[in-house]
Amino acid sequence: MTDMERIEGRIADAQVLFAELFQSVLSNGGKTTVDQYIRYLSFQYHLTRGVQRYFLSAAAHPDLARRRRLRAFLVDFASEEELHYLVAASDLLQFGLKPLPVSFDVELWHAYFE
Repeated sequence: MTDMERIEGRIADAQVLFAELFQSVLSNGGKTTVDQYIRYLSFQYHLTRGVQRYFLSAAAHPDLARRRRLRAFLVDFASEEELHYLVAASDLLQFGLKPLPVSFDVELWHAYFE
């Protein structure tokens, strides 16, 4: 198994686990409150806004010059993630809201890469 296949496998596993967790909340009486969902959407908005530049920067690193498949994956992933923040903003707009202020943990996440 290549490094790329292992990375793709881990991403797929994380997506499945997240979907299962979210589905379990919904199927167990929908214990997620509107307030929790609004906080989640705000978190996702701030977390994903501008995140593509981190993946593009990683793809541009000279150490990846010979890792073309990984580089291509990072560029594709950056493109896929680039507009996800707009999905969260649209969902918030359905509630007549804008994203809440950025949380400290999201600020730390972005600071790590900047």
